[in-house]
Amino acid sequence: MRATTDRSLEPLPAALVDRGIQKRALRNRDMMTLRNMREHGVHSLDIRCGALWCNHEAILDVSTYADDLTVPSFGPRMVCTVCGANRR
Repeated sequence: MRATTDRSLEPLPAALVDRGIQKRALRNRDMMTLRNMREHGVHSLDIRCGALWCNHEAILDVSTYADDLTVPSFGPRMVCTVCGANRR
């Protein structure tokens, strides 16, 4: 195993967390794309409803979607087919 210089895996400095900047800093880091996911042999996403009363689960085949889409970009698009809740 070789050493990595990928700074996105390092924890954020405490000063950033204390100032509430952590969320914005995480958005700027490299996110997993469907291309990267497929390179690791994964071709589907496990989607779960976030509603406390529902907990519906579904598997989404992403093999027909573009390689440059990020995995987190699917979150806001998801609407539960059981209760109608979305992740917004």
